[in-house]
Amino acid sequence: MYQWCPVRRKHLLLAIFGSLFLHAIFTFSGWLLPWGKSTESFGSNFTENNPNVLEVDVYQVQNTVQVEPKTQIKPVHHQEIVKIPSQMVPLNQLPGVEIPNIPNEVEPAPKENPSPGAPTDAPAVHPKLKNGKTVVYILDSSSSMALNRAYPRAIASMRTSLNQLGGESRFQVVTYGKTATRWGNSLISPNHLQIHNLCLELAQKEPEGSSNHLAGVQAGFIFRPDLLVLLTDGDDFSLNEVIQIRKLVGKTFILIVFCQSERTISPTSPLHHLIEGGLGKIQHLGD
Repeated sequence: MYQWCPVRRKHLLLAIFGSLFLHAIFTFSGWLLPWGKSTESFGSNFTENNPNVLEVDVYQVQNTVQVEPKTQIKPVHHQEIVKIPSQMVPLNQLPGVEIPNIPNEVEPAPKENPSPGAPTDAPAVHPKLKNGKTVVYILDSSSSMALNRAYPRAIASMRTSLNQLGGESRFQVVTYGKTATRWGNSLISPNHLQIHNLCLELAQKEPEGSSNHLAGVQAGFIFRPDLLVLLTDGDDFSLNEVIQIRKLVGKTFILIVFCQSERTISPTSPLHHLIEGGLGKIQHLGD
């Protein structure tokens, strides 16, 4: 058997206490480590499940708690920096800005001449006729009628007269240049829609060629009207033409409407023979 030695007993006690102390330290630290991980996991799960909660770092400085958000600050480039002036600056004073000069009042568009086919305030070619009368308008469409807008003015005045016709009246229109054209094969009633369409078609025709006055009267008198209205700008009728026209129409009244405002029919024109005996009349357009 071994004998008891006081020195060895002291060493043994130190070893036992030292071992217990180290064992306690390791045990305590091992218990704290999982607890810290579990709290960190709980915090991350809570913030992930609640996106509206702002994740923050909390630390203690001098017994006070400060909260700083974990946000990423976007760098600002120098091109994005805008200096806001202390006072408002007019746009036309900013560099690189051009403001067009807009007048305060807009000038009205120039008025255009109304279409001959449209309703106008043009004077009528003749007085209002008795209801039931028939009338044929013989319209000169030669190139000279383009001067001073004689052709469209004649159409406008003719339309005014057509709109004044009674419901029992009948009419027809003939245009002539070198040849004559009837705008229908029979007399028609003064329907406003027909008048409108007819005047529009006449307005689209361009005056051209020479004037064959006799051909125009012959084409119009086929309808045997009560009144012949001759709208022309020419007083170049020959005496032979006048004799043939009067022989053709007999005692039918002929109204000659001169369409040039800047000149009148010569006193020696053979046209004066057409109105002898009260069988006709000469007037200017607009009279």
